[in-house]
Parts: sequence; C-alpha cells; structure tokens
Amino acid sequence: MSSAAWRTARRSTCPSLALLMGVVACSTQESTDSALASVIVSSDDIYVVGTSTSIALIEDIMPAADGAAWVLTSTDPFLVLLSQEGEELRVTGARGGGPGELSWPTTLARDPVTGVVVVYDAALGRLLPADHEEQDAPFAQAAASSGPIRLNSYEYLWTNNGGRTWIEGTESGFVFAEPTPAIPWISSLWSTEVVRLMPNGETRRLVSTAELVGDSSTRFPGARRFLPYPIWTACPDGSLAVYDPNENLLRRLSADGEALKTHQLPPERRVDMTAERVFATVYPGILRNRLMADPPERDVLYDAFRRDYSNRADEFATVFPEYVHLDCSSPDTLWLQLFDSGGGQMGRGPRWLRVSSDGDIGTVDFPGTFRPMQFHEGRIWGIHTGEFDVEYVAWTELGEQ
Repeated sequence: MSSAAWRTARRSTCPSLALLMGVVACSTQESTDSALASVIVSSDDIYVVGTSTSIALIEDIMPAADGAAWVLTSTDPFLVLLSQEGEELRVTGARGGGPGELSWPTTLARDPVTGVVVVYDAALGRLLPADHEEQDAPFAQAAASSGPIRLNSYEYLWTNNGGRTWIEGTESGFVFAEPTPAIPWISSLWSTEVVRLMPNGETRRLVSTAELVGDSSTRFPGARRFLPYPIWTACPDGSLAVYDPNENLLRRLSADGEALKTHQLPPERRVDMTAERVFATVYPGILRNRLMADPPERDVLYDAFRRDYSNRADEFATVFPEYVHLDCSSPDTLWLQLFDSGGGQMGRGPRWLRVSSDGDIGTVDFPGTFRPMQFHEGRIWGIHTGEFDVEYVAWTELGEQ
C-alpha cells in the first residue's frame, strides 16, 4: 500500500472512544492523541476476499499459503479454507471426538517454523491441525485438565463461552496466557502468567503480570468489575510486550521474559464510568454472540441493567480502561487498540496506536466495518462486515512504518 493510500493527517477533534469491561464514550476533554501523526485507512484500502455459505459468524482468521486463509466459524463444520480469490477450498472440523472433528474450537494459530495452522480446542486443551490431513502438524496438550481449559483473553471474559483466546506461534513454541485459579472476571488479567509451550510438550513460565505491573488496587482500589487491565503480546522476532495500566506505559521483554525497555504512552483519557456507557459496549455483543436466547427490547434490557448497576456501582472502577488489545507486526512494531463503546464490536474501537521499537507513536484509524485480527507478513487480516451484517474475510496492507 502506498503512503497515499494510508493518508496521513493530524487530528484535534475528540473521538468516541471506550474501553473494555466498562465502556468509554468521548468526554468533554480534548483528545489526548491530538498531537500524534494519524494515518487513515479508508474502505477503498480494504481488500475483501469473500465468504461462503459455510461461514456464519467469523470467530478467527489465520492466513495460510498462497494468499489463502483459514476461517474459524461459529457453527460446525467449524473450519473453512478460502483461496485468495474467496473460493471455498475445504470445509472440515465437524463436531465430535474423532479424527478431524472438534469439540469446542476457539482460536487459530500458526507455527512459523512449519507454516502449519492449528486450532485450539478449549474442551480438550489441545492444539490440533486445522487440516487434519497434515501428517507433521503438532498435536500438543496446552495444559493438564480433566475438563474445559480456561486461557485468559479479552473475548473469553466477555462471552464466558471459551471465545477467541490469546495464542501466538513463535519459533521456539506457542505462547499463551494462564490465569491464576479462582480469580474471577477481569481481575484475573492482573494475575496472569504468560507461558510457552515447547515443541516437546513441556511448558515454561515467561512472565507474570502480577509481578510485572503490580496490583490493581494501586490505582483502582476496591474495583472488581470493568477496571483497566494489563495486556500482553508476542512479536514475530520472539520478544514479548506488556501494557502496564498502573504506569501507563508499554514494557518490552525478551523472549525469555527479561526486561528490555519501556515506552511512555499518551496521557490517558480517563473517561468516567456510567451505566449507559457500559451498556452501550455490552449490548451489541449480546446480540452478535447470542448470549440471551430471546433478549427483550433494548430499552427494557437497559432499564434492568441500570438498576443492577446502581446497586453495584462501588464494584466498578471510576474510569474506563484506555486500551483493549495489544498485537505485534514484524519484526516488533506494537499495535495498541483503543477501547470504544460506540464501535459496536464489544469495545473494540477503530483507532490503534502504532509504536515502533524506538518508541515513536502514531495513530491508525481503520474503517468501522473492518476489525483487524491478525498482523501477518505485511498484511492486516480481519473481518469486513458488509450489508445485512454478513461477515467477510478481508485484509489491508500494513503501510509504511
């Protein structure tokens, strides 16, 4: 993509922004990133690959060879391979316990050494080859458990049904996040261990968010719901990064979890927590993920939520989190997504911070119809929501750093 395609601009208007587990709307204060160079990705910059009748809701996307992409969909058969032209090449992953069958698939990942795409089955706690005909694909147990395994992620906290978890493939094994047992909801993100699953099946603890960023009570005493939270990622070069909400900075770490350097982030917006903003974030996800079999009218549901919120207000933080997701593009450029209650994507807003290895920060605005999901080899793969809320596989080029 040319620099003209990713149009650069400077902004001073206040965007509508929000943050998870509580929602954010634009406050009366000026936008904290108004002085940052901003790149705008237009709808014309999004290449729509396509969809198929086998795809319901897209839960995850992972690029494969030759521009093709695996899609994890919400109903079985769960896996669809689309060519770069959008042609359906393969459908697999029926529900069951036999070869090529899946029980509770939540996430796609890719082994950068072999190029094999794997699917994480939460019921089994295993990584299985998306293409079950792959003879050399890993078949590794991610954790020992007699039942469904909980790995920490943003979507899992929202849907409480084993939604898309955080798993990254690295040259030295897959990396994932385990919560401390018995800690509920978003508080668990403050007590998470980032773990590497070695090729031989052994696991190695890399970093603990509790040790790295401290306790939430430092800034948010008494808060147990919808409070800001740490976020982590692994980069293609093997390094790690963690967002520290106590200090409002990014911490870069080596592949083994050793501290390297930090990047100070723009001043926080500190948007006030309200029942209306929380509901505005949650409600679209209730509809998309069918969290209620027969939801009442919006006004009826909001009124019930508002009453419940008023009885639990002291359990919430006073402000929303600043960021909802952290990702990394090759080799170590960090992407930090701002939370937005009005985005219609469970708080996932269209604006991201892009942070270079030297700490240079800019903003990138994506179209509201495009949700980035994978940063892979010069492209950002994601979901394009078209007419009638039909979801398509799509991508855009990374643009100039």
